[in-house]
Amino acid sequence: MASTAAAALAGRLAPPALSSRPAGPSTAALCPAGVARRAARRSTAGRVMAVATPPVKQAAAAKGGKAPAVTKEEAHAIYYDMVLGREFEEMCAQMYYRGKMFGFVHLYSGQEAVSTGVIKACLRKDDFICSTYRDHVHALSKGVSARKVMAELFGKKTGCCRGQGGSMHMFDREHGLLGGYAFIGEGIPVGLGAAFQIAYNQRVLGNEQDDRVSVNFFGDGTCNVGQFYESLNMATLYKLPCIFVVENNK
Repeated sequence: MASTAAAALAGRLAPPALSSRPAGPSTAALCPAGVARRAARRSTAGRVMAVATPPVKQAAAAKGGKAPAVTKEEAHAIYYDMVLGREFEEMCAQMYYRGKMFGFVHLYSGQEAVSTGVIKACLRKDDFICSTYRDHVHALSKGVSARKVMAELFGKKTGCCRGQGGSMHMFDREHGLLGGYAFIGEGIPVGLGAAFQIAYNQRVLGNEQDDRVSVNFFGDGTCNVGQFYESLNMATLYKLPCIFVVENNK
């Protein structure tokens, strides 16, 4: 039936005769190549329209009654952390443009999923992170309260560094935030040192239960500085629990 419908459709789509002259030499004899191309187009159009659309495959997670990889509560926490980071940065931008914040303020807007996906979804409170000068959202994802981070940006003594660090130098020992750094790649050796301390505690001091990790955040522009490659070499040589996260800052 599909082939019959295709043939009927091709007949309806056939172009009208170009001339009403009496029958003479066949069109195929005059221009066989053009007739062949038109016939091929008509035939292809008929075949395409006659093919039914295949059904959409079901999601793999729904097969076999398997539970989703992320629970509803976890998804809510992940989404909340990303929204908190975006709204926090939007407020920072407003306050900075009004002259309420001094110094430099580098925003993290549009990159919240990186911070949330690495820190909030994968790390524990006792894990370490080293940030860059875009460290506000990293601090929030690590568990530092938004009130303390904002107080630091306003230079108040209730900030996480008592107002002395400012935007680019967030630090919180309780949550394993080893600081934000103004120069690119400056924090990578610090994060590597934290990973070395974990490995020393595990292999030399015999604390085999110490499974913490250290995470270094840096932009793609940092990949041309020397300490980045030196840290990669040392992390590989000593098999250190260090994770390197390259962010696209475009």
